[in-house]
Amino acid sequence: SLAHPASVIFEIYDLLGRVVASLPVGMQSEGEHSLPWQPNTLSSGVYFCRMVGEGRDVSTRFAISN
Repeated sequence: SLAHPASVIFEIYDLLGRVVASLPVGMQSEGEHSLPWQPNTLSSGVYFCRMVGEGRDVSTRFAISN
């Protein structure tokens, strides 16, 4: 969710801190957004998703189970 238009980047990291996927979204309008993504190339495990945009840097942990 963006309060103002902003350039947004999503990155996926493994537990060692390596970027395993980068999803450059670019300029987005204000409001709610979703980003469909299929982790077809990633193994089962724990990863982190990082969103940078609108002066914020937010991350969350998630798991993939194949």
